[in-house]
Parts: sequence; C-alpha cells; structure tokens
Amino acid sequence: ILAQSEASFNLDKQGDKGEIRVTRGNIETNSNGVRTRLNENEYAAVNRGTLASRERLLRPPIPDDPPPSAQIPTSSRNKSVMFTWKRSTAAGELTYQFQLSGSPFFITDQLMKDEGGLRDNRYGVPGLSPDNYFWRVRAVSGSGQRSEWSEPSRLTIYTQRGSSRIEAGKWKVEHLGGKLYTISGMTEPGVTVRILGREAFAKYDGSFTLQISTTSSSVAVALTDDKGNRGQYNLSLRTGRAGG
Repeated sequence: ILAQSEASFNLDKQGDKGEIRVTRGNIETNSNGVRTRLNENEYAAVNRGTLASRERLLRPPIPDDPPPSAQIPTSSRNKSVMFTWKRSTAAGELTYQFQLSGSPFFITDQLMKDEGGLRDNRYGVPGLSPDNYFWRVRAVSGSGQRSEWSEPSRLTIYTQRGSSRIEAGKWKVEHLGGKLYTISGMTEPGVTVRILGREAFAKYDGSFTLQISTTSSSVAVALTDDKGNRGQYNLSLRTGRAGG
C-alpha cells in the first residue's frame, strides 16, 4: 500500500479467491514477478493469487427514507415501512441486497430480513412491531462486484397515544462533577425531550437520557410530540424532583 492510500481486502480461503478495493491513493501487487498498480476508485477480483478482473469501484448506496434516527408512530400493534435508498452511480445493471436487524452489528440471530437480487431501490417490510431497528443496503454489479455496506441507519417505531398533556416521571439526576449532569426519566415513546438546548428522543419503551452543563440548581424540561402535544416540568438538580 503506497503512502496516503486506503484500501480494503477480502479473502475466501476455501475458494482461493478475493477482492481488493482502493478508495484512496494507489496500491501495488506482485504476482509471480509481475507488478500491477491499482488506482484510486478501482476494484480488482483475485483468483489464486492473480488479478482476474479490474473495474471501477462500486460505491455503496445511500439510505434515503426513513431518514437516520427516524421516529415512526403507529396507532396499531404493527407498522408497514417502505425503505428506499439512492441508486449507486455505476455503469451497467445493478441489484441490491437489503438487511434489517434488531442489532446495529447485524449479527445472524438478530437479522429479520436479508433480501438480495433487488432490482429496484426500495423494499417494503410489513408487520413491524414497536421497537428499535437498524437497516443497511449494498449494491452488486453484473460482474459480481459487491459494494461495501451503507452506514447502518436506525429507526424507532412507537405506539402513538392521544393526550393533550405529555406526562413524564421516574426522574433521575446524576451529578458528574463540575457543571455536568446526566438526567434520565420515562415518558411516552417517540417524545422529544429538550433541556437547555439539548434534545433526545424517548426510546420505544419511553426511556430517555440527556447530558447537560449548567450552574443552576434547576432546569426547565420541555416535552413535545408530532401531534402537537406538550409537557413542561421544572426539575430540581439537587433533589431530582419535578414540578409541572
């Protein structure tokens, strides 16, 4: 690997095959005395230690909708979600592989969907229950080149409940030292919690955590949701008690 270069390598020991991806700079290979230079944005398949083919590097697709950290309400027990992504810019026919998981690491026992050979840049998943989910996608060229996976994108599905005032409780204040505090509590899933310009989304179980910096002995806590409902609390950092 030459100076100021970035590349990734993949090797299948059983088939004695592999892949080389050069994302920046250049690399050199040496096979039986034959030197070959691979350039930036170039891909090469390797077969038994020899470069079998070279082509332009296939970039991963970009997740489009739902957007990162999306909060999706549902009034029923299940929700259907349409996942879309921007098409990879490459010549020739492409297909896509889509994965949906309950883990950001996409471990096998947490995979809910693993669908390949998709010709369109969208994939619908019905019957998702309130929870946290992670999804990603990659492109596959006609030659068999597979792009890297897109960055995992997270979404939360939560049960929507009608209420004119948003309630919160189970407050906990932890003094980290100096002006730093960690504030946590429980409210309705999907609610946005704001304190001193910082904000967090309540998870599918309604829990939230925020870290703030202040010299005051109390702070105002604002709660909002996508239906326009609101809640307001004044939280004491000394006692951990909140007044509406």
